[in-house]
Amino acid sequence: MLTKRQARLLGKSLDGRAKRLIEVAPYRLKDRVILAVYSEAHLASLADPLLYHLVLSTEAVRLLSPLAWEIPDHGSTTTPDAYLVFPWGEAVLEVDTGHYSPGAVRAKLLAFSPPLYWATPSPERLSWVKSLACRFRKEIRPLLLPPLV
Repeated sequence: MLTKRQARLLGKSLDGRAKRLIEVAPYRLKDRVILAVYSEAHLASLADPLLYHLVLSTEAVRLLSPLAWEIPDHGSTTTPDAYLVFPWGEAVLEVDTGHYSPGAVRAKLLAFSPPLYWATPSPERLSWVKSLACRFRKEIRPLLLPPLV
């Protein structure tokens, strides 16, 4: 799952990927916007919010540049959005589009061992998660994602 910009930055071909327009509500914009994404065939039927989540996961992985990574089909409170391998060791990634309830954020903070990267395109949401992590004495590595639209 890539945007055209991500494909260019990662040096990936869009050949064989289906173009799909998805409707998303980015943090900094009040109105919904249309984002063009290019997906593999097995992901093309997913709902717009799931595709947006995958695009943000791809962007976070691109920015972190691990040696290897795996993005599971679906994260949960016990499954992170990505497993990352760096020269110094392993880490997990959680991508937050703002749909998690406070209880779900708490559960994720308590479930995942450090190092935990928490990525979101919202500075306000990132600040809130950092304060929540401090309250539970959990270490996170915050990652502010650039706007995709």
